[in-house]
Amino acid sequence: MPELAVGETFAGSDLEVTVRAVELRDERGDAAVFPDEEKGEKVLIVVLDVVNTFPAPRSAGSGGEPSPTLDGIRVEGVEGAPALSRDDGLTTPILQPDVPAQVIAAWVVGPGDLRAGEQVRLSLPDSTHYVGRSVTSGDYWSDVRIGAWVTADVEAVVTR
Repeated sequence: MPELAVGETFAGSDLEVTVRAVELRDERGDAAVFPDEEKGEKVLIVVLDVVNTFPAPRSAGSGGEPSPTLDGIRVEGVEGAPALSRDDGLTTPILQPDVPAQVIAAWVVGPGDLRAGEQVRLSLPDSTHYVGRSVTSGDYWSDVRIGAWVTADVEAVVTR
């Protein structure tokens, strides 16, 4: 299983995924999460460049567990699936074939969970594409597994 750095591209589940940055923010910005300021919660953001290499549009998230799409990305030590959005605030965007898109994966984290300068390890999903022909029809991805690990430094983003 490949060990990648920020800026390197992984191809899996008919997606090309490049982690561009990992950020810790005080405010949500365009992320589809809502931190509680009174609790000191922050937003962990993973900025992704994504290309759907499948010949038809697909959602960036499947809602399944485990997920073969971008909501299958996990950060070690952070619970759950990310909320997905684009930089224009559209949640769970549709990825068009061969059209590059920037997607934001976001989690709410507690005040002591992460600090700027720390390293985090992300897992990117991979799966096998199948075409249903009898009971199930259409395209689906199964046998979801970790396809690659990405180690990244957490950057602090100051918003005003």
